Amino acid sequence: MISSACKPRVLYTIPELHSVTCLLTRKHYHPVTQYATSYGHSADEHLHHLLLQLQARTNSQTLNAVLPLHALVITIGSYARQPIFFNNNIMSLYLSFGELSKARKLFDRMSERNVVSYNTMITAYSHQWEVELAWDMFYGMRDCGFVPTQATFSSLLSCAALDTCRGCMLHALMLKNGLFHSDAYAGTALLVMFGRHECLKEAVCVFKELPRKSLITWNSMISLLGSHGFVEESMFLFQELMRSIYGFSGSTLVSLLSGLMCEKDLGLGEQLHGLAVKGGLDYEVSVSNTLLNMYVKCAGDELVAKMFRDMPLQDVVSYNTLIGAFAKALGHHGYAVEALERFRAMELQGIKPDGVTFVAVLSACRHGGLVEEGMELFSGIENASKVKPEMDHYRGAVDLLARSGRLKEAEQLIASMPFPPDALIWRSFFGGCRRQGIVNAF
Repeated sequence: MISSACKPRVLYTIPELHSVTCLLTRKHYHPVTQYATSYGHSADEHLHHLLLQLQARTNSQTLNAVLPLHALVITIGSYARQPIFFNNNIMSLYLSFGELSKARKLFDRMSERNVVSYNTMITAYSHQWEVELAWDMFYGMRDCGFVPTQATFSSLLSCAALDTCRGCMLHALMLKNGLFHSDAYAGTALLVMFGRHECLKEAVCVFKELPRKSLITWNSMISLLGSHGFVEESMFLFQELMRSIYGFSGSTLVSLLSGLMCEKDLGLGEQLHGLAVKGGLDYEVSVSNTLLNMYVKCAGDELVAKMFRDMPLQDVVSYNTLIGAFAKALGHHGYAVEALERFRAMELQGIKPDGVTFVAVLSACRHGGLVEEGMELFSGIENASKVKPEMDHYRGAVDLLARSGRLKEAEQLIASMPFPPDALIWRSFFGGCRRQGIVNAF
């Protein structure tokens, strides 16, 4: 269905495309007739040619490849029976390059719109947490006579800024339109929305009432139960899932393992580990990383180190988890040295450290008393990871210097920070002053 009641009055050209448009609309040139005259093609065949150009630009890596095509579509204007999907696809291309304002400008100037046009903009705003703009677009869609689809509801419900009041309104509309009982996609988004707002009872009710469930629905419910401490309930649900037609996936194991928090859960974790190995799912790096994190929370250092050695694949998350585990072994110089060795091994393996890596290594150096090594790492953050030091990195460096009595260097580092120091940095600094007997320095 195409809207005729919500057409804009004039289709303007975009200023930045003016030069291209002028070239295509120069005297004695018309894109449709010129193409038909030169190649013996009809206007419809020319539109097919445009479609091929659009498909070719779908995998483009630059915005500049999209602009001329948009200019050509604008130039054709009312001379051709221009399919609406040209504008919809160009709008999607703009959004793929993060050009939300250009996509909205195109949407506002489209001579005709359909459900896909509105869903595209609603999804874009939802991803940007622009809940008011997404909600206004939703109301505009309904005012133009369009019926919301599963994609409409899923996009809105997935918006992290959506409140429960609006979520309940969408729930009612889904029931009214029959989408709740006919589609697992929108129902799963509703379940996740309730979970995001800590409405566990409502989420459980949605799960029970959904007549159609997908594996993602099961995984979402298992993850929600585990994250709220209901480990036994999540395992019971997992057993039900294994008896169903869906089976389970690596994401299922990740959802279960993420809920295991302490030593008493180790037995369940080891059972899930065996299940992962049996099913070959330990080769999924997300599963092996979650297993490693489970052993960090529930087991001793030996099991953690063994798990890391046995991992089929390792990435930056794997190393961050292991180094973080060593950093938590407070006051042990040996663990700090081990953390540094793992960091060096990570670099030799060609895995680029990220900001989290440096926070963990600085923490290990701080508690292990490795001042020179820690400050050397801090100085090389930008070169090694291509990211600028953030507040967490400065906290670690200042605390490292203050603990070792190098207060002058700590003061200079605080003065050189590109942003104001927070309370934790000052607490570390003044804690160092107190340990040195400098009480009335400030």
